[in-house]
Amino acid sequence: MKKPRSYKLGLMTRRSLSGWLFILPFLIGLIFFVISPLYTALVLSFNEQVFNDVTQITSISPYGFKAYIDAFTEQADYINKLIESGSSVLITVPSTLIFSFLMANVLNQEFRGRTFARAVLFMPVITSAGIAASLLAGDTGVDASQMDSVGSQTMDIATSIQDTIGGEMGMFIGTAFSKLTQIINGAGVPTLIFLAGLQTISPSIFESSKVEGATGWENFWKITFPMISPMILVNTVYILIENLCSMSNPMLTYLYSNNATTKTVDLMAMSWMYFLLTSLIIAAVAGIISKLVYYEN
Repeated sequence: MKKPRSYKLGLMTRRSLSGWLFILPFLIGLIFFVISPLYTALVLSFNEQVFNDVTQITSISPYGFKAYIDAFTEQADYINKLIESGSSVLITVPSTLIFSFLMANVLNQEFRGRTFARAVLFMPVITSAGIAASLLAGDTGVDASQMDSVGSQTMDIATSIQDTIGGEMGMFIGTAFSKLTQIINGAGVPTLIFLAGLQTISPSIFESSKVEGATGWENFWKITFPMISPMILVNTVYILIENLCSMSNPMLTYLYSNNATTKTVDLMAMSWMYFLLTSLIIAAVAGIISKLVYYEN
């Protein structure tokens, strides 16, 4: 009598199964908390709903593309908020990227208290979640007049910078200074990514270039910048997503504030158009920068 054949999984099969099991929680979360809400929002953007109260839908009727057309013809502030969001991103993303890169170069140097300086720079990332929750709840814990005074002083300094420097550069620096708090809060993670990239560059490369007589400026543009370019791509995409999805973004603030007064079909249509526009922007920026990235083979 023949013994039953035993089936054993090969090494690559076991590794593949282990990989799928490892990412299974992510896939479940992606399906139920990302794909499912996106699909629901897409369906709601093409169908008008009538509610008898906050939760129960009494009827659904096809709405077609009318909500998408109305977003540009009936919603007067929608286009203005899109332009305002784009203008904000054009200032905030390059400013945060430059600030993070400069801070990473400083923290990469040997000096006393370097660990403390890194912790201080990353502290806003840890504390901002609680602050954001308080702001959304309407409980800031700070006198509104004090906040207005600080904001007024910041805008005065930004205006002075614009008048002193002048031109497009003065306008860029002045506007970036007016967003200094937002830039510092968003610079924690990009700085750590840049710092990790700088520490992967072998010191022997700089030693060889020094023997050849290269200057510090040449080392930066010929060694540091090309070697750190993959981190520039990662940080650009990260900062771009962070700004486009932040509650301080004018477009999201507009959608959030009109949640109770705007019809669901119109709100879903505006949200989906913003989602598609941001996806195209992120893909375009990532595609352009990836062409300039240097990968060491």
